[in-house]
Amino acid sequence: MLSQAVVASGFGTQLSGTALAPDATIGKDGKGRVNFMNGSLAIAFAMACGFTAAGFVASLYRVSQGGEAGFRALFTSPSQVLWSFLLCTFAGPWIILSAALRVWRVGRMPTAWLAFSAAVAATWSFCSGVVIVQLSLLAGLALQA
Repeated sequence: MLSQAVVASGFGTQLSGTALAPDATIGKDGKGRVNFMNGSLAIAFAMACGFTAAGFVASLYRVSQGGEAGFRALFTSPSQVLWSFLLCTFAGPWIILSAALRVWRVGRMPTAWLAFSAAVAATWSFCSGVVIVQLSLLAGLALQA
């Protein structure tokens, strides 16, 4: 059974079975619940998971299709529609950052636009990382039950 009990305390929030909390330190309390007190560590972990997944999916696309991943939809079959959706959803940060770096190195993009592209990629990585961490926790909890 998936338990997501939330117990509020004066020192933060204790969550059981959830990926992130507004303010968090990752550790276990005496009752086996995950205790989140420092949100920056949880945010950095989710962002790293999201960007790692983006690089993995983009590399998988490059190996399987023989070309660079990009924001283009393939509508020739239902499986390609699903693949295009997953590619754009999870490889998006990698696609944005690699394209921005490529254009910036040539000198056709100002550094401010590169920084903005990096911020968009980081935000997107965080969002997809939260999904990945939640799915990992659900899979882990489902295996324990």
